[in-house]
Amino acid sequence: MIKRAVDAFPADGEDIIFIVRKEHINEFEIDKELKKLFSEKIKIVIQNTPPEGAAKSALLAKSLIDREEELIISDCDFILDTKKFFEEINEKKPDFAFPIFKTNNPRSSFAKLDSKNNVIETAEKQLISDKGIIGTYYFRNGSYFEDYAEKMISCSDKINNEFYISPIFNYLIKDKKQGIAIEGCKLIEMGTPELLEKSLPEIREKDALEIMKKAVKEAGKHAMQHYGKEDYKIKNVEGQGYEGFDKIKKSFVTNVDKEAEKIILHNLREFTDFAVLAEEEDAEIKELASKFNPNSEYAFLIDPLDGTSNYLMGNKKIKDLLAEKYLLENHEVMPDNSDKFGVCISLLKKGSIICTVVYYPYFGQLLVSEKGSGTWIDEKNIRIKKKIKHEFSDAIRISQYSKINKFKSLFSDRKSYQSASYNLKALLEGKIIAYCIESVDYLDFCPTLLAYKEAGGFISDEKGSELSIKDITNQVKDNRINQFMILCPTREYLKSFINNLKSHGFDTPCKFK
Repeated sequence: MIKRAVDAFPADGEDIIFIVRKEHINEFEIDKELKKLFSEKIKIVIQNTPPEGAAKSALLAKSLIDREEELIISDCDFILDTKKFFEEINEKKPDFAFPIFKTNNPRSSFAKLDSKNNVIETAEKQLISDKGIIGTYYFRNGSYFEDYAEKMISCSDKINNEFYISPIFNYLIKDKKQGIAIEGCKLIEMGTPELLEKSLPEIREKDALEIMKKAVKEAGKHAMQHYGKEDYKIKNVEGQGYEGFDKIKKSFVTNVDKEAEKIILHNLREFTDFAVLAEEEDAEIKELASKFNPNSEYAFLIDPLDGTSNYLMGNKKIKDLLAEKYLLENHEVMPDNSDKFGVCISLLKKGSIICTVVYYPYFGQLLVSEKGSGTWIDEKNIRIKKKIKHEFSDAIRISQYSKINKFKSLFSDRKSYQSASYNLKALLEGKIIAYCIESVDYLDFCPTLLAYKEAGGFISDEKGSELSIKDITNQVKDNRINQFMILCPTREYLKSFINNLKSHGFDTPCKFK
């Protein structure tokens, strides 16, 4: 559990300092265990006397702290999701920072904030607000901790006869140092046997997410090794057996899809107590999938290569064949989507999407979305850019199954990336402003539902009512979502969008004025 707690922070062995009690070394050889877990390079400071509080214990490492470098002091009885923590620190460059959570437990430490979440006061065991401080503390440099901790101790600023860390910040504030409190950092508590037992499912979910990230990257790397080459075979979904390049029809898979799926299933083998829904099938995939538990409350949804047709366009011969067919059917030049494909895994619990990962092999980018923790691309928190007024020049994606499809000529910038995972990326990056869809494969669309919602996007039905993910998944039948949906930045944008369409004859139950 200590390793899980420490691994949340980007530190090498030589940058990690542990403060341990002498009796724990004598009784448990904790120093040797820590070096086994991390590295021989870690530094261990032994506390020989009874502790007098976290601040005084941390000062035992004074000779090892670099006064010019950033410093983080953290308890080891919880796992903190640090993505947002470090993002805000990197963006705002505060003198000090700590994550907070909402609580009224008087045993906690607390922070009082201004309207911009700047810290104006801290207190230990004193309920000055409902903003509890999580036991991870950032100092812009080591000297801030050393100097102000010593100042606090010299003032005998104790609580219950102990020197805590949270009161140190009041001394920094008095000297006009700026500190921020960071909300929304997911926390898994494990400080007592009871808390640990309660948190075990959540810890396992977190472990699964880490394996999912590794799996999509490995599968994506494999796909790129074959990208643009002619060393794979193509199979028409409606046909039997493999066929050559000159017989491409509309829907097909390749042996790259299948090999990517095998790579993913091999990576997920630590979680055979979960169920798995895999897209491709052959004897080996069926054998691998059979090892998983179909009756589990957890289920992995796997799309090993979303946008196979785009992926195949990396080969010029195939691209030319597809372009010729596209021109005949659509009377326009086929867009070049050869870089727009992804590898996707979602994890469900009791039918609810709890996390999803999408790897974009061509760009080397990883999208991660967790329920309650936001959507991230390469560690950058993604938020949908708010837009209120719809214009027909806005980039839009209209599914062929959507009832809005007959009005598509009104929209001057219609997007068609032929990949659900890339449509998601485009939505998050603002390359698509709105997305109208009515019937879609659940496995394909699952990442979009969670990631778009977690990024602050708005999803509506044809009546203009906001849809929750649960509302949508309740409509799944035979692995399809048969629900009319509009994905757009805000409810205000939806009103403008619908009213513009109504002025051109769109019949809708929406009553927007």
